[in-house]
Amino acid sequence: MELDRKLAEVSRELERKREEVEKKALQYVALCNLVRRNADAGEEDKKELPAAGGADTAVQCINRIKTPFVIVQTGQDTVINLERSDNKQQALLQCSSVFQVHDDVAVLERMGMARCASEEELRWLFANAPDVPGLLLKSNPGIVRQPPFPVQIAGKP
Repeated sequence: MELDRKLAEVSRELERKREEVEKKALQYVALCNLVRRNADAGEEDKKELPAAGGADTAVQCINRIKTPFVIVQTGQDTVINLERSDNKQQALLQCSSVFQVHDDVAVLERMGMARCASEEELRWLFANAPDVPGLLLKSNPGIVRQPPFPVQIAGKP
């Protein structure tokens, strides 16, 4: 009985760790795709805009997504009060009704960024962790399908 209990406990812990590895691997895929997307935006998305602080203009990249970020989702009639600290490291958000907060990783996954165009790309991303692609393919076969933008593997045409 004691051995069965320990085996069940170890099995649960192993499953929890497998799920954590899978979650972190999907986050890695999403962030790699974001880096590629932002690089592809390149020079095309630069615009000169009026700059803050007295400068005449500033070049801003308007199609790039910067991390970390959060999205707050609430109803149209909600009154939102946002206060930021002077050093912009902390923020206080008050809403007059129910709201949901979505972190950057969840948003990137919903955008389809946690996918690879091929098994080859997935294996290339995890070249130093060769067991991870098999784990992801087994638990999440939808990971291999075309992301919402063209992706090129470094060093490949």
